[in-house]
Amino acid sequence: YKHFCMKIVLTWVLFPSWWLVSNEGLGVVRDKSTNLLVTAALNITAKGIYVLYMQVIHDQYIGSESLLEHPTHRDAAERDA
Repeated sequence: YKHFCMKIVLTWVLFPSWWLVSNEGLGVVRDKSTNLLVTAALNITAKGIYVLYMQVIHDQYIGSESLLEHPTHRDAAERDA
């Protein structure tokens, strides 16, 4: 879960950074269309990475008895059986 936490922190730190330079913050970027596009791109990227990484974690722990232990690496045939 440490990697997951880092991915969230790295993607979500972009939101206050963009706010700071956008029209709502310091006003460095004043174009409303650019503000809308960058905000949408940040949302899609951050939430997309979150969903994809959660799926990876889910797939690693399928069949595990506990979430507290590191999952063992099994091949796809064994996992699907």
